[in-house]
Amino acid sequence: MVHGAGPSENLSIQWGCRTPARADFPWPGLDYQLAPSVLDALAVRADRANRFSDYLTSVTPTDFSRPVEVLENGTNPLQECLYTVLEEEFWHNRYARRDLEQLEAAT
Repeated sequence: MVHGAGPSENLSIQWGCRTPARADFPWPGLDYQLAPSVLDALAVRADRANRFSDYLTSVTPTDFSRPVEVLENGTNPLQECLYTVLEEEFWHNRYARRDLEQLEAAT
């Protein structure tokens, strides 16, 4: 979780993930002491999804090749960054649905 400027920024969910292989890579502002409720996390998630959706409406075809500095991966074209976000969203959604189905079947 990350502290930020706005109310929902204090629980901002990173688009990236600090995995054990990256444990020595310091994420700016990351606060492992925060323990938000599920509802708080879902509210931040919905806010981020809305902000990303709004951003996508502003992207033009010429923006896709614009270089973006990615914290731990160097410079990448915006197109690759958008692809990564969409691919991550797809897989997280797929795993969440699978896990929820298994939990529902177990009850």
